[in-house]
Amino acid sequence: AAAWSPDSRKIAFMSDRDGHWEVYALDIVDGSLANLTNTPSNDWWPDWSPDGSQIAFISDRDGIGAIYVMEAGGRSQRRLTDTGTWNDSPSWCGAQVIATAVVFAPDPVAAATSVPPQAATATSVPLASDSTAFTPTPTGGGWGQVAFISDREGLPVLYVMGADGNGLLRLTDLRSRTDNPFWMPDGRSIAYVSNRDGNEEIYLLDVEQDSDPVRLTDDPASDLWPVIAPNGSAIAFMTDRDGNNEIYQMDIQGGNIKRLTNHESGDRFPSWSPDSRQIVFESERDGNAEIYVMNADGSGVRRLTNSRAGDHMPVWSPNGNWIVYQNEQDGNNEIYIMDADGRNPVNLTNNPAEDRFPAWSSDSSRIVFQSERDGNRELYIMNADGANPLRITNETSNEWRPVWRSAVLPCQVAFTASVNVRTGPGTTFEVLGPTTPGVNLFAAARTADETWWQVLYDGQTGWIAGRLASVQMIGDCSSVQVVTS
Repeated sequence: AAAWSPDSRKIAFMSDRDGHWEVYALDIVDGSLANLTNTPSNDWWPDWSPDGSQIAFISDRDGIGAIYVMEAGGRSQRRLTDTGTWNDSPSWCGAQVIATAVVFAPDPVAAATSVPPQAATATSVPLASDSTAFTPTPTGGGWGQVAFISDREGLPVLYVMGADGNGLLRLTDLRSRTDNPFWMPDGRSIAYVSNRDGNEEIYLLDVEQDSDPVRLTDDPASDLWPVIAPNGSAIAFMTDRDGNNEIYQMDIQGGNIKRLTNHESGDRFPSWSPDSRQIVFESERDGNAEIYVMNADGSGVRRLTNSRAGDHMPVWSPNGNWIVYQNEQDGNNEIYIMDADGRNPVNLTNNPAEDRFPAWSSDSSRIVFQSERDGNRELYIMNADGANPLRITNETSNEWRPVWRSAVLPCQVAFTASVNVRTGPGTTFEVLGPTTPGVNLFAAARTADETWWQVLYDGQTGWIAGRLASVQMIGDCSSVQVVTS
């Protein structure tokens, strides 16, 4: 596992490069690498303190796995726990370290142990049930969470973890297969594909509530690869309901389904532009798999790549500058990046193993992807230029189809009282309806003076007056698109 320092300058990770497991720190600015623990024992699972001054970790230097803490440079290593059983999964919570301990009893339970600087007290709690609910926590070293598919428990189902590899939770049960996850823009829900009702359909799961997933499609064909527009207004997906794979669109409730592409060769793997006005996708309409772009209504199709081998699974960067995709012209699948207009393609991975399923971090600085370079399908992250690849899963099972959720909430509009939503930015525009206090709306755009905000309202976009005292903006609203009219 690896963990980013709070200032995002260093990565702490574990490695057995010297014959046994040690905790190392890599400075991503100057490239220096330091062995922090440097003992003849094994040391694992580092986690930074919120202020970056200390690192908690596991060590068996006293015969059994216990929780230790050290200064960020490796000095003053001291033991925190002494439960007599194995301790695991250290994680900071303020000035304390939360860990788990094995308690031997007729019915095994996990003990959550809150560890002050000099003492430890264990409290038993039941093991998570099969319907584990996800409660978002600040994980991933400030880089948010990654949702992905894994077959580590048998069937491939949906998991989420910090982007540093810590804090693993299973989101879907083991009764059916799951695939193709994609985060809603507000980070609260995940769209995914499941065969739980007999064939592959698209579902939406609220990860902050212990509730059943909502089925969005209902067709005898396979509905796959849901991707949600950044403004939250629509879901694009691929389906073979008309005989071959084509790209369709529906609203976020699953209604108003319309076909966007219509070609006998098949069109697959859509991805939205950041302004929700275009969709990039894969098609074989000119002989082999290439990448194309079209307007959000299906018009204006144009080709972006012209490769001697297949180009697959394009994903538009959140800042709009690039498209990352798979290319197999080097004899195997590699992760490539190109400008959004198709120019300047570059091989980012350049590895003899298969590299697939790229996805962006919300700030467009990093890419998470799946690779087989260590023998099986695992998840890695790398910088957007391909530098500093880092493995974030380490299982004998397979992990694939990662998607990144930001650690920062997107801009939302909260209401302390009901206000009108209008069709345009002004009081002369038609009223679509009232808002509901306590129900936040995703902000898609704003006027330059911030007097009007465009929001997703009942499956469409509308405008609210930002100057009203009952309107509050929450999350990161600094990068919301500015419109002139």
